[in-house]
Amino acid sequence: MTHSFTNLDKANIDAQQSSNDLVKTIIPFPEIIHKTDLHVPLNLFVKHVAKNHHEYPLTKNNKHIQWLLNPLPGINMHPKKVKIASLAQKLYHQQAVRTHTMWETLRNLFISILYYHSPFNLPKKKIDFVFLIHARYIEDYKTAFPFLNLIKKWSMRIYVRLIEFSPPIIMDYFDTDLGLNGVLITTPILPDTLMRERKTTQNEIRRVKRFLLKYCAPNPRKIVLGLGGWWPMVSRKGELFNDIFKQNDGFRVTTGHTATVYSLVSTTMQLINKSKIELSKVNVAILGCGNIGSHCAEFLLDLGVSVTLIDINQKKIRHLKRDLAHKYSSKHIHTALFTPKRIKQILSACHLGICATSNVGSIITMQQIPKHFIFIDDSRPEAIPRFSLKDKRYTLEGGLLSVHGLHSRIDYGFGNDHNTLGCLSESYLLACDRRDRNMVSETVGNIKKDNYHNLAKFCELQGITPGCYKMGNLEVEEEILLHALQKRHKKIEE
Repeated sequence: MTHSFTNLDKANIDAQQSSNDLVKTIIPFPEIIHKTDLHVPLNLFVKHVAKNHHEYPLTKNNKHIQWLLNPLPGINMHPKKVKIASLAQKLYHQQAVRTHTMWETLRNLFISILYYHSPFNLPKKKIDFVFLIHARYIEDYKTAFPFLNLIKKWSMRIYVRLIEFSPPIIMDYFDTDLGLNGVLITTPILPDTLMRERKTTQNEIRRVKRFLLKYCAPNPRKIVLGLGGWWPMVSRKGELFNDIFKQNDGFRVTTGHTATVYSLVSTTMQLINKSKIELSKVNVAILGCGNIGSHCAEFLLDLGVSVTLIDINQKKIRHLKRDLAHKYSSKHIHTALFTPKRIKQILSACHLGICATSNVGSIITMQQIPKHFIFIDDSRPEAIPRFSLKDKRYTLEGGLLSVHGLHSRIDYGFGNDHNTLGCLSESYLLACDRRDRNMVSETVGNIKKDNYHNLAKFCELQGITPGCYKMGNLEVEEEILLHALQKRHKKIEE
């Protein structure tokens, strides 16, 4: 789960304005331009707003900052039950609204612990697909373990250790129009531990297996187990799951990378084709040359577009260029080593970019991105900042597919509509496909070209298209993006 922040586009607000004037000035023009999540810590929220929005005068004397640091009770209740009286309450409330009540959270935790530890055979649930995620930050624990906050204040070490002993937890249930049943499961181990301690990672996968075998009823079509967050990376692109989950366990593991790449490539080509720029003249920056980035480059080259491969690892860039040069003309393949000082110059030669990096935070600032540049960012946490429309730079949420009929209350950072993450979409699509056609295979290890094209055909049959142009919760109009792309092309051609 990703923690992010809400940014508001505001113009020239005097630092000495009274709080009432401030409310009147800003509230009519709320513009959410960054990813939202279940709960953002107050101190980080305040820091982020103060750092990134100089027009918003957050001072110690401002009663709004005082409210943020000392919130009123009840702000985590359902929006209909909360009376919001100030700007600060409105700002924080957009981040703090929970998708579940305290009782629902407690119920899910109780069910998870009961099934995991019970020595008896409890009634099993009919499940068609499981989406597995993990806590990203300690702050994520507030969502699943809100009643342990007192222990956190007393001892952070005991708080974390106690939670890490918790079994995998049910976070939400997916409803579908086709009658398929899905469940969202999270593990409490943090990413740095999963990356650093291989034994802990293996043990956590075994804990996931134990819980799912106890909770899910056998399914003749096999239950799809989709991996989200950093699980594909820490499990050797899903292969470690296949080592631990045996064939007769009744699960099909998928990283979701095929659907993610399909979404990234389709969104990119949709913009290029509608901009009416000649394909041979378009240059797409690929930031990150791992499994996602390398296959995005390959499929874009297939379609006649040039690419610029960018990574911090010179050896990785060289190997990828060598592999691609066997199939495509070298004149369409450019390379660049990522350095903060050179990145703006590199991007200035490109029309738009795809970001598919693995990082722990932003790696590029607004000043390092040329004007009218469009990034499609699939990194988690986000590597590219989100902007306001007035900044003339656009960071679209990467990996989104428009999947109608799949319903969840969890907001992954871009709202709760038909836009669905590619890794989750692939889990759902595999469950749908298994019912009738068997066109699509799960993704473990590298993405297979045949499976990519099969998934593209299946999406066409199901009416699934690339997701909306989302920048956080803000949906950017297509005309704005096409105008920006044409501006970039004109600048490059000069």
